[in-house]
Amino acid sequence: MALAEQSSKKLSMLQLELLKIYSFNPTEEELLELKNILARFLPIVLRKKPVLRQST
Repeated sequence: MALAEQSSKKLSMLQLELLKIYSFNPTEEELLELKNILARFLPIVLRKKPVLRQST
């Protein structure tokens, strides 16, 4: 994807929320805790999403 195309896309809700968190200047420890929370959360969410299959 070209850089121009990337910059024209809107940020997702998750990206916006992460930017809000980052704006509070979290410590390295807080960022690590957030990373661990997301590591536990994402597999749960992904299991609920339908599998996209590419056509060949």
